[in-house]
Amino acid sequence: MLTGWVKNRVIRRWSLAVAVAGFVLVASQAAVTGSGLSVPFTPIAAVISSGAPGYTFTFQPTATESATVTLTDLAKAAANSGGSSGLTALTSLNLVVTSNGALVPGTKLNGSGTSASFAVTAGTTYQVNVVGVPDPAATAGNAVTVEVTSSSLGATIHSHSFVLPGSTLPQSVYFQSTALKITQAGNYSISLLDQQFPSALTNLSGLILNADTSAFVSKVSVGMAALPTALPAGNYEVYVYAQANSALPAGLFGLKVAPTAGGSAVLDTSVPVGLVTQAPASAIANNATQTLSLSATDLAEPTALSSLNAAVTQGAALLGMVGAGQNATFSAPAGSLQLWQVVTPTPGSAGAYQVALTANGSPLCDPAICPAVGVAVDPTSNLHLYPVTVATAGSVNVVLTDLQFPKSFPGGNLGYNFYQGGASLGSGTVSTGPLIGSIPAVAAGTGVLAVNATPGAQSAGVYSAAVIGTGNAVPLFSRIETIGANLVSVPFSVNSAGIYTIALSDLGWPGFFANQGFGGFIYQDAPTQSTGFPVAIYGGAAQPATLPAGNYIATINGTPAAGQVAGLYSLAVSAPAPVVTLTASPAAVNAGATSTLTWSATGASSCVGSATGPVPSSSKFIGAQTVSGSDVEGPFTTAGSVVYTLTCTGTGVSSAATATVTVTGNSSSGNTSSGGGGAMSLVDLLLVVTGLAARLAARRARA
Repeated sequence: MLTGWVKNRVIRRWSLAVAVAGFVLVASQAAVTGSGLSVPFTPIAAVISSGAPGYTFTFQPTATESATVTLTDLAKAAANSGGSSGLTALTSLNLVVTSNGALVPGTKLNGSGTSASFAVTAGTTYQVNVVGVPDPAATAGNAVTVEVTSSSLGATIHSHSFVLPGSTLPQSVYFQSTALKITQAGNYSISLLDQQFPSALTNLSGLILNADTSAFVSKVSVGMAALPTALPAGNYEVYVYAQANSALPAGLFGLKVAPTAGGSAVLDTSVPVGLVTQAPASAIANNATQTLSLSATDLAEPTALSSLNAAVTQGAALLGMVGAGQNATFSAPAGSLQLWQVVTPTPGSAGAYQVALTANGSPLCDPAICPAVGVAVDPTSNLHLYPVTVATAGSVNVVLTDLQFPKSFPGGNLGYNFYQGGASLGSGTVSTGPLIGSIPAVAAGTGVLAVNATPGAQSAGVYSAAVIGTGNAVPLFSRIETIGANLVSVPFSVNSAGIYTIALSDLGWPGFFANQGFGGFIYQDAPTQSTGFPVAIYGGAAQPATLPAGNYIATINGTPAAGQVAGLYSLAVSAPAPVVTLTASPAAVNAGATSTLTWSATGASSCVGSATGPVPSSSKFIGAQTVSGSDVEGPFTTAGSVVYTLTCTGTGVSSAATATVTVTGNSSSGNTSSGGGGAMSLVDLLLVVTGLAARLAARRARA
């Protein structure tokens, strides 16, 4: 058990988030923009890992200041303080902070107890990336704490604790804590129930710790009947140890804490063990007390499953369960329900199944959330299964394409079968180019597309698959699939066609990717699109690409270098601003003269002209303009500077250019006074001078 300050610290901030070896991608960073915006997603940074669990979280400071990030391996911290945590220290531990897809300078940490200070800006999103390598002999896992504090005030900006798994922890074992908050002191019944789904657990026990004082409170016995336990108000952790049958490592138990005097439970939940998974909907609404039906059907497409079981719970109570080919009816109280399932394919193969929960014959769960057909694939199999909904009976085409990244599939290693009603209706194998296979007689309902894909020596490959109905503009099914531990896919949308800049960067943390092991491509998520794709992307300088409007997937291949367990990449897709030029010739004129404006805009779809200063009333530049052209401005009548501006818009981004015409002198038509008259000519000036001379001579003669 946890002891000392380590126990108190972990219990109070325990946030379990185990990341399996593979990759960590912050989906929230890859946000699709609304109509008219230019950036499909803000730049992201993501970890690709091979053999090291990775963990990523974000925070936003509320003040602009200096912050300090501290990384702690709690097992090592406990050992350094002379205590024992019951955890196993990690072999290595690394951290770095990123923002807007780039490394924040000075934030690379290596090892427990290290810290770094860096400047943070209020409202800016910062991403903390952690990679930890477990001890190969570890069975208990380990806890890590990351704290971000204000350097000036010492206050905590963000604190995060998480668990990295022990590398040899059996799948059949569950040992975690559940937070419990008691707001009203009193006697509570604490119930721990083995729901025996799909079979009884071999071990089930629990205990309660006071998270505020680290004190032991009570053991938890198995069974619905529980002795009253006095609980003062405060924060608690309920630790449960559960072990499933080794033959099928799967189980389910209920945990309930309720006041003995009556009233609502403060904790009422069911917890899965091992292979038990929850249906896609985390909660299914049952609006009234009624009789429900639960069924499980093995579709045997392409082969029968090894096991299929389903169960429904409400809180800690089991309402009903079934096996393959069974149907059960039961009364369900109004409220939120949970649907659980255990599905295991035949070793080396895959299978499709249906789990249905209905009320009066109608699905209780929205089919959009709970698909009518599910699939299960053995990880050692080369099969990929996809349910396909066929609205109208008729013929369909299967389109299967080798996207040749990072290399092509070897000959005969990419093919398909289309199943319906337990039988194959058609099959094919890719040789060169896209494979288009016709399935002439498909019934309305659900079919299953099975793709067999073996990438070969490179251990990685990408293909696209689609099922297209006759006369349907939109495919019935469309998918791009990546195969390989070091391949990741990032979806994004382009709302306006245009020229986009694609930047893929190796951030070199905790080490650079292997040579020839880093790159990617962008492909539109529609196998029927026009030619010109995929667009290859390479690490380094940003690359332009013309992208039509639509949904896209960026597939990245990152292989950590020898001796490295992970790498960090950055990906940005953005629209460059148009390049706009505007010149005036001549740039300086006398009053009464003209000047020619000439302009052009690259990467723009529209332009608007404007001007300030003594603009000629005859100007044609003000208003909408073509993306390239010329215009004669003038004649200018008033001295001064006329500033012309051309603003051009590309894919949601605008740029502007200016040109100035300087006018000297005033024309007669443009410079009048209240006394009348215009500019004086040379003849007029001579007459005035001659008259003044004659008058002066006459005055001298009289004198």
